[in-house]
Amino acid sequence: MIAAIFETVSETPGAGRIVQFTLYGLVAILVVVLGYRLFRHYQATRGHAPNRFNTDDVTNLWKDAERAAAAGDYTAAAHLLYAALIRMLVLRGVLRFHPSKTSGDYVRELRRGDSGILLTPFVDFVRAYEVVVYRDGTCDAPRYAMLRALGDPIVRPRRAAA
Repeated sequence: MIAAIFETVSETPGAGRIVQFTLYGLVAILVVVLGYRLFRHYQATRGHAPNRFNTDDVTNLWKDAERAAAAGDYTAAAHLLYAALIRMLVLRGVLRFHPSKTSGDYVRELRRGDSGILLTPFVDFVRAYEVVVYRDGTCDAPRYAMLRALGDPIVRPRRAAA
């Protein structure tokens, strides 16, 4: 069947040029798509804006969590605490932010890195947070208080006495 197609193409005047331009076009499209994907990967992993958080971002998220909790929306408050923790760990240089990463991805990244002092508090927070997200789907006041207590040492590390 393939031989018949090639025979038909070779007997048709100008068909060789059409096939040649079609192949060039496909290669050009492939190069453009590959270049775009490489560019997007570079943006996501090498200093793209989402990895450039500042302490105000963390402080604002923490305050927003407090306001949400004060308004009785403990589930939103829990999500805001998680976002604050991730940003703080990015600021400390122990995590690389990516919107598709899960809490498990971040735990594995901490385990691979040299951040042992932060690993245990973050794992404790993630375990409690995942109950809210994946088991219960909601957060109540006692669980929010626990999450806040677990996240506090990460967001606000104790300074050594001078």
